[in-house]
Amino acid sequence: MSKYLSSIHTLLILSLMLLSGCGLISPKSQIDIYVSSNVLYKDIDAVAVTLSSIQVYEVSAQKWTVIEINETRNTFNLMEIKDSQFSIATDNLRNAKYSQIRLAIDSVSVTFKDGKITTASITNNNITLDIDFEIRNKRGSIPIIPFLVVIFDTGSSVNTLPSGDISFTPILDVKIGDLVVPSK
Repeated sequence: MSKYLSSIHTLLILSLMLLSGCGLISPKSQIDIYVSSNVLYKDIDAVAVTLSSIQVYEVSAQKWTVIEINETRNTFNLMEIKDSQFSIATDNLRNAKYSQIRLAIDSVSVTFKDGKITTASITNNNITLDIDFEIRNKRGSIPIIPFLVVIFDTGSSVNTLPSGDISFTPILDVKIGDLVVPSK
């Protein structure tokens, strides 16, 4: 009986080693997510966007993975981050290829130069963008951290309706890149 259990134990260890060697048990790497805004809107002082979730679609697993948003950074002012990058999430994802990113917008508040604050109606709370990227921790032998920058076109996203109400139709672009980790 002891030989039998020892054989099963050895078989389990070899199976786990084989699975990890074949990439079925995938290591994880860090990803950083930023937001930015590229257009200034002349009559507005602030456009506060609150995200409730970010997900990415892993191609090989055919599933969505939630990226944890930093809870103190899930609301950001598009007017303050114009032409800069504001970090909203850092997470570890499986080393794999991804084909989409999905953002869920919880709310948008617009502050005009005259001080009036309005909650904008959101025409599309869940935005899915096609973007091919790969999570890995090295490019060749160089350590890297992949990142995504979600860029809001503020001028095209904020609209005044005939009723005078404000709507927010998210017009977005996504850029990808790798941050090279300096050697010690």
